[in-house]
Parts: sequence; C-alpha cells; structure tokens
Amino acid sequence: DMGDAMQRFACVPTFASDAFFKDRDRVRAAMTIRNPLDSSKRFDETFVPDPDKKYFVHADLAQKHDKCAVAIAHVDKWVNIQVIKDYNQVVPIVVVDAVAWWEPKVEGPVNLSEVKQWIQNLRRQGFNIGIVSFDRWQSFDIQQELQAVGMRTDTVSVAKKHYEDLAMLVYEERVAMPHIPLLLEEMSELRITDNGKRVDHPRKKSKDLADAVCGAVFNAISHTPKDLNPEIEIYTKPISRLAEQREDMLKLDSKKIPDDV
Repeated sequence: DMGDAMQRFACVPTFASDAFFKDRDRVRAAMTIRNPLDSSKRFDETFVPDPDKKYFVHADLAQKHDKCAVAIAHVDKWVNIQVIKDYNQVVPIVVVDAVAWWEPKVEGPVNLSEVKQWIQNLRRQGFNIGIVSFDRWQSFDIQQELQAVGMRTDTVSVAKKHYEDLAMLVYEERVAMPHIPLLLEEMSELRITDNGKRVDHPRKKSKDLADAVCGAVFNAISHTPKDLNPEIEIYTKPISRLAEQREDMLKLDSKKIPDDV
C-alpha cells in the first residue's frame, strides 16, 4: 500500500486516514468508458450489448432523500495472471456498462415503477440479463413483479467485503467504469467507519451510485462461470507503476536533512 507507506514511514500524507480508496487517481483511471445514457436514461444508438455476454444488474433503491441508482456490469473475460513465480491465478476483467440514477424532486419522491420499467426494458435493448439484485429497502414488491415476467432477482446488501473486491479490481486495473463525475466523487469520499467494519459516506453526502456499481460488479463476478482455459495475460502497468513509486521513495531517501533542522 504505497499511500499508507508514504504516510507512516515518510511522513508524507497522501489521503485521509479513514479513506477507503487510498488513491483517487486509481479510481479516476478506472473510469475509461462513456456512460451510454442520455439525460432521459435512453441508451445511445451506437451502444449494442454483446449477445454472447450475460449482464448483471444491481439497484440501490431510495425515494425521498437519496438517489435511486441502477448499474449494469458483465465479465468481459477471464485471464490467467502470474501472481508470483510458478503460481497463476484466474481472475475476471469486468466492465460496468452503464449507470442510471433518479433523484427525488420537490413535487414528489422517486417513482419506483419507472425504475422497474427501465429495468424490464433492458431485455428489449438486447441485454441478456442474468440476475437483478436489490438492496433490502422496499424491494420485495419489485422483485415479485420482475420474477413474474421471467427475470431472476436476488437481495444483496452491499457491505465492506463487496467494496474490498471492487477495490482489488481497481488497484489491479481489471475494471472499466463509465466516467461519471458524481460516481468519482462518491467513490473518492468513501470512508471506513465503525472501527473498520463498514464502508460509508461522509455526513450530508451519499454513495448510491457507488453501491449500485459495487453490487453489479459483485453479481457479475459471482454468477459468471469461470473460464477453465483462459487466455494468458501479463499485467505490466501495475508492475511498472510500483517500480516508479519505489524510485520516488529512493529519491526521498537521498535527500539530506538541512543543518538548521
């Protein structure tokens, strides 16, 4: 953990001590694709789902105060990477395809029927939907209605363990997310609370989009069958970045303490 080492051993603070994502630049670097939705939450005509892929959805429901957010993700491929010498590990490359959100208005709360209809329409857009999951808040009725039209549903309460999986993907550059300023803000402001047991947002902030993305990524990894014969992939970017950071540490070590200190 480069940021933690810089703070504890070199006395160079690079992040808030309770921040969940220690490196905001890594989070920003993972947001490499465009969100294919317009202001009316309609998909761009150029966006075509891959018929050979299975897509997974997670909805973070809210009505009165928070946003209601829905994210779609899929496993692009499984790759075999060399962790250490003579030891390989099969890991997923994940794409977060789209994020939609609804905000409560002065005239009334979020219409959850509109959210449900938007999710139902995903199949008309060409998405092969694997599972649609919801947080626990007021999701029973929507799950029942989606099941009635043949969609599989589940309940997923996004917790710290799910965010830790997402953080691993971010740090190892194995996830591509839409570049959404609000999503970047939410993920950058996540904090570790409750003596390290929870990941939460600061007071008067939110993490609705972040929860939706985290849940969708978890679904994709959990329910996409692992390829037993994946392509061999060697990651050079994270390795080269660590080398650069070690060089920075050596430069710090070479500096002499001034005589007047």
